[in-house]
Amino acid sequence: RELGPAYVGPGRGGAANAPLAFVAAAPGERHIFGPVMFADQLRRLGWQVRLEISGEPEATVTAARAVRPSAIGVSAGSRATSGRLGALIAALREAAPGAPVVLGGAWAAADPEGAARIGADRVARSPQDFEAAAAAAASRAGDALRAESP
Repeated sequence: RELGPAYVGPGRGGAANAPLAFVAAAPGERHIFGPVMFADQLRRLGWQVRLEISGEPEATVTAARAVRPSAIGVSAGSRATSGRLGALIAALREAAPGAPVVLGGAWAAADPEGAARIGADRVARSPQDFEAAAAAAASRAGDALRAESP
C-alpha cells in the first residue's frame, strides 16, 4: 500500500472524466495482493478505480451499485473461492447494468471455460485485456443505441 502511489506515478490515476473500474475480490478470497496490484495498474493507465477487497458479496454489490462502473474486475485466486462467483456475477450485472464482468486471478486464468460457464464476459490476464473487454462492451452498447434510433 505504501508503494502504490509511487508505482502509479504523479498525475496518473484517472481524471474526473476517465472511465471507472470496479475491482473486487471473489467471495471468501483472502489473498488480496492481486486485486490491489491490478487496481494500481489500471490507475497507471488512467482509470479511476473503486477497490472492494472485503470478499463479502453484499458489500461488493452495494459498492458496485453506488459507483456505476464502466467495467468490473473480480479476482478469483483459487477454486475454493469460485463456488460463489456465479451468484456474485449475476448480482453485479443487476447492480451495474451494461458493465462487463471480467475475471482475473489464478483460477480464472487456469479455467477460462469455467469462468465463462459462471457468467464472466472475459478472463483478463492483464490490464490491457480488461480495457479491451470494457471497449467491446461500450461498442456493443453504442451499436444497440444506433440500432434503436430512427
